[in-house]
Order: sequence, then structure tokens, then C-alpha cells
Amino acid sequence: MIRKMRFILFFLFMLLLMTGCWNRRELNDLAIAGAIGIDEAGDQVRVTIQVVNPGEIAKKGGSLRSPVTTYSEQADTGFEALRKLTTIVPRKIYLAHIRVIIIGESLARKGIGPDLELFYRDQELRPDFYVLVAKKTTAENTLRVLTSMDRIPAESLFHSLDTSEKVWAPTSTVNMGELVRGFEGKGKAYVLTGIQVKGDREIGGTSQNVSTSSPPTTLQLSSLSVFRGDKLIGWLDEEESKGYSYITDKVKSTVGYVSCSNGGKVVVEIMRSKAEFKWKTDSIAVRVRVEANAAAQQCKLDLTDPQTISELEKKLSEKIEAIMKKTIFEAQHNMHADIFGFGEAIYRSDPHKWNQLKHNWNDTFSELPVQFDVKATLRYTGTTNKSYLNEIKE
Repeated sequence: MIRKMRFILFFLFMLLLMTGCWNRRELNDLAIAGAIGIDEAGDQVRVTIQVVNPGEIAKKGGSLRSPVTTYSEQADTGFEALRKLTTIVPRKIYLAHIRVIIIGESLARKGIGPDLELFYRDQELRPDFYVLVAKKTTAENTLRVLTSMDRIPAESLFHSLDTSEKVWAPTSTVNMGELVRGFEGKGKAYVLTGIQVKGDREIGGTSQNVSTSSPPTTLQLSSLSVFRGDKLIGWLDEEESKGYSYITDKVKSTVGYVSCSNGGKVVVEIMRSKAEFKWKTDSIAVRVRVEANAAAQQCKLDLTDPQTISELEKKLSEKIEAIMKKTIFEAQHNMHADIFGFGEAIYRSDPHKWNQLKHNWNDTFSELPVQFDVKATLRYTGTTNKSYLNEIKE
């Protein structure tokens, strides 16, 4: 028995010695990509990668070298273009740390499905990177812009989108896994946030862009792009994008205002929003509940008066409903695209009804009645109930 136990322990010890990372790669052998751009190039695909320069990131002092380098190549397929990049990139391209993939608008209108499939299938990538659309420009131009606050532009874009969705609302984070579910939805179209290059594109890729307190070129998140199938069909404006976020329960916080009856505005901060929609026999019922704070008072009002608070709540409810109705109108009558998932709601509630509607869903969606039930509540009026504006005499 003792001899047998010794053999087992010896065997386990040898296993520990023999274990290792069979596919281990040395950092010095890798070019770590933080972002990928995909563009149309005639009949070919142009792929751009933004590679991190580890030595420059580690330096604490100033440096004349850029913290990232962008490389571009084109081929008949995206996979070929990626491999072709090895002719100009001195190391093996490592994609496991990708933060964003940007699609040029021209390619997006042609169709993104075939060129994105690779990045969903590749076992090296986690499908948690965000997907964006370069508005009125190429993905390559976008990735060449250097950013000042985050030395790695890919990280800057990732965190900007995260923050903007949480506190602004017209933008929406969509990762690769969510995008694939959008492809597979019941009659559902989907949205992706846009990204714009503001300013001089030539300067944006130079050290001049990060050596001043007011960068001449910036990257700005835009409104939402609308896709049906795998093709870009149009853009929502900023207000319509916010309406989409309200309807789909994506508003975490945002800011707006309501007009005062005597002129001026009360600025409100939305602190909580809860939305849901259901299929009700022959229409979609959207229910939204919002809690808000009075963030700033730009008119003469007594916020200690319950009647005043009630009027502001009514106006805020009506304004949110109007924003959502504008979004619904755009989606139904101009886009003819169910970006909200109403088809999924019908399928979950009444699969038999969905089977009747799904074959002509885009036309049916365009005529689908939508009912709203919106209630906003003002919870907090700040550190004072009375503004000094009430004491200012004309």
C-alpha cells in the first residue's frame, strides 16, 4: 500500500514538472493590437490595426515616439488582409486584447456580416469588444487620430463609450456577442454607435495633436446608426437616439430640461429610468418610469410648492413621451426597421401570432400601433428650494 502511494505521489510530482503553456508566446514576439478598423477598398477589404508600443507606454517621461502605431493592408478578404499585415508588422499580431472594432460607413452600407464573422469565430478573441461605425469617414482615418487623455486611443474610445452610455444616453454600447444576437433576432434590426473625426485629420495622427491643451483633432461619439440585416440604412439624430435608449431600457442617467411657463428652463438630471414593452393583442404597450432631480433652475419658480412640482413632472413626462414618439416615427416610417425588438416581444407573448406576422414584418412593423404610459417623478431639488433668481429684480 505504501509503495503504491509513493508511486502515485511520484506520478503527480512528475505531472507538475511537465505542465506548461503549450501555446505560450513571449511578449517581445507579439504586436498587441488594441483596435481594428475595416473599410471597403473597391472589391477588396482594407484592414487597419492599432498596435501598442509597450516601451513607450512604460516610459514616465516625455517621448517623441507615438504610444501606438497603425498599420493598414488590403486583400480579397479580411483574414487575408490580417495575414498580409505581417509583411509590414515586425511581430506576430495578437488580437486577444482588442477593445474596439470600427467599421467604415461605406463598408457598413455594403454589408458587415462577411467581414465581421472572422472576429466572432476566432478563438483568440473574446466577443466583449465594442463595435462602432465611422460616420462620414473611414475606420482607417479614425484609428490614426491620437488622443491626449488616454495614450492608447483604443482605450480612450472604449472608456468614452462606456461613460457616455451611463451619463448621456444617445450612445449605446454594443459588443460583438450582442451584435450577433441582433443578426439572429426575430425581425429585429439593431443599432451601433457612430464615431466622428472632428478637425484636421492630417494633424490628428501627429504628436502635435497631443502636445496642446486644445487638440486640433478629436474623436467624438455620434448618434446611433441603424442596421437592417447586415447593412447600414441610416442614422438617428441625437434626440431620436435618446428616445431609443428610453424605449429599450438603456437609460442609466441623462440630462434634459423642461420649459417654465414664465420663460426660462428647469434643468433636470434623470437618475433612474425603468422601461418595458409588451404585446397587447393588437399593439405594443410601452411603460416608462423615471426619477429625476432638479439640477438647475433658470427661471423664477417656487420649488417648495407641490403644485409647481406636479406641473414640472407632467411636463417632463410629456417631453420624454414626445422624444420616444419621434423615435418610433423615424423607425416605422423612414427606416422601416424594428430596432426595439417588438417582434421578439410578440414572439414571446404569442408565437402563433408571430408566425402570421414574420413573413411581412417590416411592413407590419411600420403600421404597428404603439401606446405609451410615462410617469416622471422629481425626487430632489438640490441644496436649496428657492433660487436666487427669484430675488433678482427686473
